[in-house]
Amino acid sequence: MNTNNTITQKLQILLVENNTTDRMMLSKMMQATCNNSQLKYAEDMKDALTLASIYSFNFIIIASTIPDNSNDIGLIAQCKMSSGKPHVIMLMPDARPHQLKETQKMGISDHLSKKDITPLIITKCFNHLLRLHQAHHNRTVISPEKRLIEIEGRLKTIISQLNNLLNVEKEILQDINTEIPVAERKAEQLIIAQTTKAEGYLSQFHILIAEDNDINRFIIEKMITKLGLQMTFTSNGIDTITQFTSSKFDMVLMDIEMPGMNGYEASKTIRGELKNTSVPIIAMTAHSSPDEKEKCIRSGMNDYLSKPFKEETLRQMISKWQPVMQSKDKNN
Repeated sequence: MNTNNTITQKLQILLVENNTTDRMMLSKMMQATCNNSQLKYAEDMKDALTLASIYSFNFIIIASTIPDNSNDIGLIAQCKMSSGKPHVIMLMPDARPHQLKETQKMGISDHLSKKDITPLIITKCFNHLLRLHQAHHNRTVISPEKRLIEIEGRLKTIISQLNNLLNVEKEILQDINTEIPVAERKAEQLIIAQTTKAEGYLSQFHILIAEDNDINRFIIEKMITKLGLQMTFTSNGIDTITQFTSSKFDMVLMDIEMPGMNGYEASKTIRGELKNTSVPIIAMTAHSSPDEKEKCIRSGMNDYLSKPFKEETLRQMISKWQPVMQSKDKNN
């Protein structure tokens, strides 16, 4: 990725936007960011499809507010299959979770929020998709034996995730079906009250969780709920940065592999551009090698959790960094 805010590679870009003011603003950003590229415009999907059939675009950027069925999956698919097989990026008024799920179903390569778009974010988005395209182009043929090993590894990960999910469900059912005598219930409540008092304001913690896997999100949500903490979920690095700047969080659980902007880049942005060094960032990764841990630390993270992890492991990690958060709160 370039260290500045511009892309030197010559690109063909199509901007589909019917709002004149937004189109002018976005055009200036594109020209500043991609100063060696050709930018064409369309005000509706009909014109966009015509241009896509003529020119070989690298990127087609479509505003979600475009009328005449701009959200139709068939139209988006035609754009993706046009000359050059471009990356299709959706422009949204904001980045609400339900919008992200809809764009993923439509096969959108990535999304940008009009509310928070900047030349830097455009550069990171473009560079990320260009790297993915180059990696796919340069990929070598994998032997059947190596492919089988990769498939076996993925199946083991899926089985592990499903087993973790089943264990969470079993714990929930046990909590529902187990009848606790009144005396034991009162003793349990007393222990919970004493623990809460000893741990201070743990129940007031607000954790930002960056995770794009639905199964992992469900498992983590159950764990955090049982711990009595507040939580907000994001599914990619750009959305994580947006949420981090709009609300106050006591900790960030950061998935490493996410679309748009990965966990390393998001952590570097928080530490560098946002100049926030006080909020602990904990990596969540399926890799547990020393090199992986060192890479997480270099990107600005404080610690890491190896997937899949248990509720007790998560509790211990939060307790480990609790003094840091208490000290930060007192200083504020």
